[in-house]
Amino acid sequence: MRVLLVYYNYPQLSATYIEAEIRYLIRKGCVVEVWSETDPGAPYSATCRVHRGRLNDAVRSFRPDVVHIYWLKMAEKLVDQ
Repeated sequence: MRVLLVYYNYPQLSATYIEAEIRYLIRKGCVVEVWSETDPGAPYSATCRVHRGRLNDAVRSFRPDVVHIYWLKMAEKLVDQ
């Protein structure tokens, strides 16, 4: 399964819950990529490919089975893209 995680500022050092989810999905056999709206303030080396730019471009490029958007406000903002 191909999973695109939509996140605000990946890879942000303080967001370890995102990293834990990514590693879990990979262990379960998923191919994971992330779309990030902005650069992180305190970055670390990303575990997977990170897309920037338009969300639609990331979806077209990666062709995920599932798109998981963090935070309802972010989903509301991106729904029409």
